[in-house]
Amino acid sequence: MLAGVPTALAPCRPFPETVSPSDGKIEGINYTSITAYAVQAIKEQRELLRQKDRQIEELNARVERLERALNSK
Repeated sequence: MLAGVPTALAPCRPFPETVSPSDGKIEGINYTSITAYAVQAIKEQRELLRQKDRQIEELNARVERLERALNSK
């Protein structure tokens, strides 16, 4: 149990407004609230992927430069 949160509700602790508890059990889920969190998470994941793509492109360019330098000797 997390700081007074019943075990069944522990996974929902960061977003308590997304569940309707009743007697320590989840009675309902507010999917509208979850959707807002999911959309934000997807946006953040997209940005991370863009950053990783840029990093991969930079590393590939670096490898190509190093290979050219080694082959020209």
